[in-house]
Amino acid sequence: WRCLKENERDNALKVLYNKYVLKGHGDPMKFNDFFSVKLFPYCKPDIAKLYAANDAKITYELFKWQLPYITPTNEKCKRNHLEAVSSLIWDVENPLIAVCQNLHRNGIYVDKTTSASLIKRYKEEEAVEIEKLRQMVDEALASSSYVPPFGTKKPFISGKDFNPKSPPHVKYLIYDVLGVDKGRNGTSTDKNVLRELNLPVADQILKVRSLGVLISTFVEKMPNATTPDSRIHAQFKQTGADTGRLSCANPNLMNIPSHATDIRHMFRATPV
Repeated sequence: WRCLKENERDNALKVLYNKYVLKGHGDPMKFNDFFSVKLFPYCKPDIAKLYAANDAKITYELFKWQLPYITPTNEKCKRNHLEAVSSLIWDVENPLIAVCQNLHRNGIYVDKTTSASLIKRYKEEEAVEIEKLRQMVDEALASSSYVPPFGTKKPFISGKDFNPKSPPHVKYLIYDVLGVDKGRNGTSTDKNVLRELNLPVADQILKVRSLGVLISTFVEKMPNATTPDSRIHAQFKQTGADTGRLSCANPNLMNIPSHATDIRHMFRATPV
């Protein structure tokens, strides 16, 4: 349906069925109109199958309604100039269903030996960079003449207490302790703003943040996302992005940073 009408407001099965097959005059029941989610596991199969069978029925009816529009020889397809869309559906999108399903079923193998080595290396590197940042924060506090207004509590009192992920902590360090001019960005702690400041402590904050993201999002998360076969069985979605490109989820294997080539070494062909 996304190929036929990419700007449809709601692509849910029952919404499309009611809008096009029933011409807006029906009221297709939703799951929770029949069953409570918590009670459904205790529902009798003879009753539950009625709901499941109805979904299959309306899916087929919606398909029959769509079919003339994606059949190049049909007048409805010609009249709406959908010949190219029809080719896209039959020659690209439909064959891609099997490809995405095979990607999900086969999975991507993760080398646990490599991942364990990466976790150790990145954790050690993060500890070193955090210690550097703490020293820089302590030096900034020692050399600053800034005194908070009466009754105002300091977000942190030493480098050990400083949290580079906390916007209030970073804001206090940069704009109060170091006295950086707020400028057009105000007291933003966004990475682009910090990068523009070109301050050693701001660059160190970004470095620590970046390492933290690499560890939590990739180095630790990916090995934990494997099943007993040491593979990640992610979902590859043909309609997961509004732009029409392929997307990936649970977990997303398409956003592994290109600059972190060592992280990509975790993914291997299955050993023979």
